[in-house]
Amino acid sequence: MQRAIPVGEDAVAAADVALGMKDAQLLSDSSRAALSTARDQTEDAARTATRLVSRPLPELGRKPVWFWELYGVSSRLEKDLPVVKKTTQSVEASSAALRRATEAVDAAGTAAATAAGALAADLESTNRPAPNSAVLELRSVAESLAATSHFDGDTAQSLRTYETAVQTLRSGHAATLAAEAGPLQGARAEIEDFARGLAPGVLLDFEWADLVNDLGGANGYLSGETVWPVDDGKYSTIRLSNSVAEDWPGDSSKALVAHEVGHAITVKCRGMYDTTDSKTVEAWATAWAISMGFTDEGNGTQAYGAPPESLIAQAAGCR
Repeated sequence: MQRAIPVGEDAVAAADVALGMKDAQLLSDSSRAALSTARDQTEDAARTATRLVSRPLPELGRKPVWFWELYGVSSRLEKDLPVVKKTTQSVEASSAALRRATEAVDAAGTAAATAAGALAADLESTNRPAPNSAVLELRSVAESLAATSHFDGDTAQSLRTYETAVQTLRSGHAATLAAEAGPLQGARAEIEDFARGLAPGVLLDFEWADLVNDLGGANGYLSGETVWPVDDGKYSTIRLSNSVAEDWPGDSSKALVAHEVGHAITVKCRGMYDTTDSKTVEAWATAWAISMGFTDEGNGTQAYGAPPESLIAQAAGCR
């Protein structure tokens, strides 16, 4: 069922909410001008309509009892008729003007909402890396805005929620860059891009530390681990030791990262192996790395042994 277009005060209120946005990228100058003009026209039309319908109309009075009373009533009705006709015409014209104005608010607001929603991919790209919780929130609101067919209070509030989501994304991006700052920042960025390239479409978060599972740092080991949500499976978090970045772009570091992506891609290929058995989990990630062409022992064979050929073949079906 289609929603009705808000009329009068509701349309003005929805426009005011949207016009409260501060981000010029999300609400362009032209979109703001169109919505503001339509909003002002609607307010003026609503004010005129309210004034007209509040005017007192001639009273019909009681029904005459005696026939001679009809002469006086008929005379009064003849005098009142032009007033009623004029008022009726004015109300009809005002109603049409109010409808046109609210339709203009609907058109301008809908255009602004869909345009904002269409920016999501560019916003996500220009703010990578950023926490995927912020990316998912952005995508969710953008999807609803892109599908907007009518502009109302809910749509206007979605625009404001979208603005907040974009701010969160940008803040998360800045915080991520700050956390990865230092001499290894370039290598870390390359590794993260490399990992994302191995599993397109899989959302990955990264955490870096001197030690992961007590390995790394002074002992020189390369270490990593991956966590993926069992319930929603929306994204995975890969933790890597700084030694991986120090070794980059060595074959061992590439193979280890491929192993961790093999864990992460579970969110995409759920059900292809037993995720409740830790040995099977590690064998799968090793097999997946091998199926991607990474033969260095950092792929997991040094730590967990070689996986069976059948599992490598099965893992090759997960892309």
